Amino acid sequence: LYPHAKFIFIHRHPYEVISSILRAWQTILTTQNKYTALFSPHYKEIFDKPLLLWLLRKYYQFPFPPGLFEIIRRSTQTTTYYLNNITQLTTNDYISVTYEQLCQHPNQTISDILRFLKQPSTTLDATTLIKPRQLDLASEVQHIKKLIYKSMKFYFNLLNYDPNR
Repeated sequence: LYPHAKFIFIHRHPYEVISSILRAWQTILTTQNKYTALFSPHYKEIFDKPLLLWLLRKYYQFPFPPGLFEIIRRSTQTTTYYLNNITQLTTNDYISVTYEQLCQHPNQTISDILRFLKQPSTTLDATTLIKPRQLDLASEVQHIKKLIYKSMKFYFNLLNYDPNR
């Protein structure tokens, strides 16, 4: 549909992504969020069914939540899809940056993206707008980092992500 489309891929360390998704599930299942319920009728229904709510809370809770393995499976599928299909684009069609790169060197990363898009550079100082969040990995993720690395090894290697962090 868009033969001249350009793609910007922003990657993030898999441990951080998986930890963030797990925490999001734990948070939205703790107390009903009226805003989320506006956009998801299924979410609203969960809170109308106490047994379902209890089961889902257990599915995403420590010490070894089965939901974490589903998050890892889906994350692995996503990265595998990326790895299997990125070669269908030419290097003129996309740019890949990491979240870490964007946070550590926001001005340079944004300049690189604008240059790739053939757009004028900006004088905006992005260092005041883009700041990394210092979040600890969920303890559930900490315990199974080796499994995550094993399932996503090619992705880790492609982006030079440290499996030992």
